[in-house]
Amino acid sequence: MSGRGRGNGRPGRGRNRFYRKAKSDASNKNPKEDKNKFDLNMANTEGKSFDEVQEEFITKMWSLYGTKVRKAMREGKHYDFDDSKNRPTMKVSTATDASTKAIEEKEYSASYSIALAQHMKDASIYNANMEKVNGLLWANCTTALKLKIKERPDYESKIEDDAVALINAIEERALGYDKAKAEKEVLFDTGFNLFNVRQKDDEDLASYNLRFISAIKLYDRHFGAQISLHNTVQKMKKIFPSKDEKEIQAEEWNRLLAYLFIYRSDQDKYGMFVENLKSQEAMGHKQFPDTVEESLQMLSGRTFEKKFYDKIEDGKKKVWQKQQTREA
Repeated sequence: MSGRGRGNGRPGRGRNRFYRKAKSDASNKNPKEDKNKFDLNMANTEGKSFDEVQEEFITKMWSLYGTKVRKAMREGKHYDFDDSKNRPTMKVSTATDASTKAIEEKEYSASYSIALAQHMKDASIYNANMEKVNGLLWANCTTALKLKIKERPDYESKIEDDAVALINAIEERALGYDKAKAEKEVLFDTGFNLFNVRQKDDEDLASYNLRFISAIKLYDRHFGAQISLHNTVQKMKKIFPSKDEKEIQAEEWNRLLAYLFIYRSDQDKYGMFVENLKSQEAMGHKQFPDTVEESLQMLSGRTFEKKFYDKIEDGKKKVWQKQQTREA
């Protein structure tokens, strides 16, 4: 623990100053400035959504600090430099001739040393960059949100010096998943949110996709595992006996999410198309995509249906009628 700004002066003095300043800042805050910041309960406001502000922030961090930082901030977990999939490996010579084998092994060893040194350098750069991201992330929060995060019992031990832990805490607070809630209530809220998220009337597909992915991330974080699709897995295992059950479970879970993404899209825009997909699926013809990304691509290639344009015209007509009534 760094202990920055703590223990100086009279007991309680720093805290009181902080709260007086926070109160002053809150009363004098600039609404235009705050709309681009993370805030409390962003799911229930008319301003930018959490996902929109997060995407803007992550894009900025990507341009400054690269892909690994973007991946960590988007997925809510650190890039694991110790994972065997991410670490360099040394090739092993398969030569049968002893002299050739010795030469190759020397070359492979030298290449591995260079790759490992670069890997360790990348890890050091990543850690330094994440410290900078942490400061920028904190600066991108409103005063009200900062106060709430500082109240968390795990703030000093887990959140204060960790950008990933901070973005996760921001997301939970911004979307209303309060640590003070009972565990079962949080589980219910995250599960309910995932299976009930839908595209809003005035929401484009990109924004809907961001909210949907955010709901999946929160579900994964709180439940720690996918819903068991045991019956489906056993059915698919009979068709593909060589496949591992865990692999089938992951594939079927992704297909369920892909189905959900399309099913909860704006039915004024895509309703007839979705009904046709469901009818084809019921007859045994695979129509729904395998991933959320494929679902997004499928809907992006569709033109809006007549019902959507009729709804717009109906809205214009109602506005015109109200104007006529006021003028009468």
